[in-house]
Amino acid sequence: MLFFLLAIVSPLTGCQPIEHDHILGRDLALAAPALQNLTSDADFGLAPVPGSARVFEIRELKRIAAANRIEADFSHNVCFAWQTNALSRESLAEAMRKALAPRDVQIEVVDQSLWPVPNGELCFPQASLSLGGSGANLWRGYVKYGSGRRFDIWARARITVKENRLVAAEKLYSGSTISAGQLSSELYQGALDREEPYTDTKQVVGLIAKFDIPAGTILTPKILDMPHDVERGATLTVVAEIGRARVEAQCIAEESGRAGTTIAVHNARSGRRFRAMISAKGTAVVASSDALGLIAEDVHDDVQQKDVRSR
Repeated sequence: MLFFLLAIVSPLTGCQPIEHDHILGRDLALAAPALQNLTSDADFGLAPVPGSARVFEIRELKRIAAANRIEADFSHNVCFAWQTNALSRESLAEAMRKALAPRDVQIEVVDQSLWPVPNGELCFPQASLSLGGSGANLWRGYVKYGSGRRFDIWARARITVKENRLVAAEKLYSGSTISAGQLSSELYQGALDREEPYTDTKQVVGLIAKFDIPAGTILTPKILDMPHDVERGATLTVVAEIGRARVEAQCIAEESGRAGTTIAVHNARSGRRFRAMISAKGTAVVASSDALGLIAEDVHDDVQQKDVRSR
């Protein structure tokens, strides 16, 4: 395998290293000093992909020189290639630990892609980690290099985690707000789970259960939620502007929601139903097309008359 890799890399060893997406005038000037008078940022095409080379043959170099009114003679071709290196298992494990931080993980890389990679940042998105069983897990990643380019890599690793996990000390009921007294902690050391559990009481106190949660359940973001700014059946102040008139009314929420979401409400006085966007805890703003829903029947005409007079 080492011989195979050397056979791939060796033809590129005489090439000028490239570290950006296009071959520029300054790159050609470094590779062929006779072209040192080229405009520094003149663009001579895309850089090659890692593992291959972009070759400028003598006739092409002469053409570039003539087009730029440069008198020059060339004795050999020039080429450009990304500098590449073999991946070490230590660098792969370090990138994986970074992706899983701040969890306390132990990582043993047992297999990996062997193709040399360009210099750049090793990235392993958690979403591309294949978990299952107690063996080595396949994790697909990439090297981020150049101007947002990606070079695909993969590795197989045995990953274990050690952490204190929060569990429900008692049954948690759907929609109930969680207090510290309903939580307990247990030490876990074993295979990595995809769903990261809560490990700090401060992360959980004040959240609500999405559904009934049995005692002893490990608590994760998948089963808990942020409290609503408006609960179904609660009274809230809804504000609207009709022309130059501002209207406020007390309404009843028909749905629960958080700031930024739109819910159905009805005017407690007129009984009209419409939709309003929650702006903060206990308040909402109604769209202009639904604004008349705030107004009781006996004051509807009066508001319209005031609006006309204000103009």
